[in-house]
Amino acid sequence: MSILENNFNQAYKAMSDLIEQEKKEKSLHHAKFIIVQVAHQDETFELQSATFTPAESNVVPSELANDPYYNMVFIAESVNEILKKFKDKYLFKLAYADVSYALHSAYRQALMSETGEYTLNTSFFKPAIEDSTWAYEDVFRYSDLGHFRCWFNFDEEFKHVNIQADNDLIIQYNDLKPSEKTSL
Repeated sequence: MSILENNFNQAYKAMSDLIEQEKKEKSLHHAKFIIVQVAHQDETFELQSATFTPAESNVVPSELANDPYYNMVFIAESVNEILKKFKDKYLFKLAYADVSYALHSAYRQALMSETGEYTLNTSFFKPAIEDSTWAYEDVFRYSDLGHFRCWFNFDEEFKHVNIQADNDLIIQYNDLKPSEKTSL
């Protein structure tokens, strides 16, 4: 199991434990909405902490949304909804980071090649994370990385991924600069 998979599963378990503790304490059971803030290490996805804040509105106040310590924030309607939303958001961020890194690596290798072409062979398959393929599909469908989909070839489970980097990819990557602009 990779470090990313291990850290994802540990974060999921830690969040599950935190939710179970909250269910026992019942400090949020009267809240209309729950603001969930999560701090994790950007590169390794190691969970650092999470906090729950009761709210009357489904809008995250700017002081919570812009807190420099937390790099994920979302709203849940109940304690029971938190774990699924957390898993979905965390997995999407992991998939985005994975695809972004692979694309950047292919781009860098193409720049260093004599021909301006390079084929990166990799895998996004995460066997220790149940049903992760949807997140990779959503990265191509809903994020800025979808602009680069035509250079990616992969099977349904993302076990074998090839990125065909060439001069066109280099030009588009330079124009869009996805690794510099995007913050999830």
